[in-house]
This record gives sequence, structure tokens and C-alpha cells, in this order.
Amino acid sequence: MKAGHRYFHWLTDQTHLAFEEFMSVASTVRMFELMEVFHSIEFVWFVMNDDNRAADGKYLRELFLEENPDLEDDLRSEFDIHPCTWLELILGLALRMSFITSKTVGECFLYLLRNLGFIATESYFVQNDHEFVRHVCDRVNNRQYGLNGQGGLFPLKEPTNPPQTEVEIWDQMHAWIHENLSLEIQDRVGNMFSQVGWDHRNL
Repeated sequence: MKAGHRYFHWLTDQTHLAFEEFMSVASTVRMFELMEVFHSIEFVWFVMNDDNRAADGKYLRELFLEENPDLEDDLRSEFDIHPCTWLELILGLALRMSFITSKTVGECFLYLLRNLGFIATESYFVQNDHEFVRHVCDRVNNRQYGLNGQGGLFPLKEPTNPPQTEVEIWDQMHAWIHENLSLEIQDRVGNMFSQVGWDHRNL
């Protein structure tokens, strides 16, 4: 297997998606094809601090080379030149979300795909039409989604001020987590304190 292919397969492994637990064989194949398309599309940023999201994505390359030092000579120059791909972006975000929420990386990865419209919530049908995927990625790259983030990575229920189209992805992510997962996080923290006999509401 070529070095670049090994890196792509390593990235798919990092999603920790247990496909067999919730997807048909056909959906698994479509998901893999979707990730291939993601990996061919550049993440473009122009809002301040979104370069950090690209840096997170590219940092995955360093982790891969740490685990595969035999590929350093084959991939270093390529890694240094090529910009962050959409697969690296989404995986980097999923890792950040997992750390903040204690959800699994796979769960966070799927949240992002659902938000972008690539997965039907109930059926797990995976939309991987190449033109559609590129259209969605271009829409997010150019911030041509709704003022509340609808059509982007982190859609909110209500418009915000400033609109999500002007907010860095990091802050969009935190707003989405607060709106969708904050109660789960509070319950988890409460359970942690109760196990040691503390009432976290009094801290």
C-alpha cells in the first residue's frame, strides 16, 4: 500500500466508527467513499483563528508519522506542502468535541456529518454524491450558510449576533455543544461529584 493510502486509512481508523454496529454494508461503503471525497477537498479559511482548525487537522499528520516513522522520508515533503483537507478538519473537530463532551470521537464525527446533511438521522443513509459533497464543502469554506449556521458545521436553533457566518469555527462549536449537549455534560459532572459525596451546585 502506498504511503499516502496508508495515511488515509489511518485517518479513517481514527474516527473509531464501529460501522458494523449501526450501518448496512452498503452504507459502510458509502461512508468510506465519502471520506475519500473529503480527503480530496481543501479546507479554506479566512475568518480569524480558523487557521487553528487547519493546524489541528494537519497535526494529525505528525501523529501518523510518530506511529509510522518509516514513512517520514516518503511523506514529509508532501505533508509540508499540502493544505488541510476536509477529512482532517472534521476529524480534528471530532477529537476536540470528544475531549470537551466525553462523547466518543465516532459520535462527534457523526454529529458533524449529520449537521452537514451527509447522514439521515434515522436511516443512516450516507449521501456521498461527489458534486453534492463538494457543494457543501464549498458552502462552508465560503461561509454561504444560514445566519444561524444552518447548512454549516454547527447549526443553531436561533440566529445569533454576530451571525454564525462571521464567527470562528471554535466558537460555533462551543455554541452548538452548549445548545445540544450541555445538559448531558452537566449531568455527567453532577454524577462525578455525587460519587465522592459533593454537591456540585454549591461549588
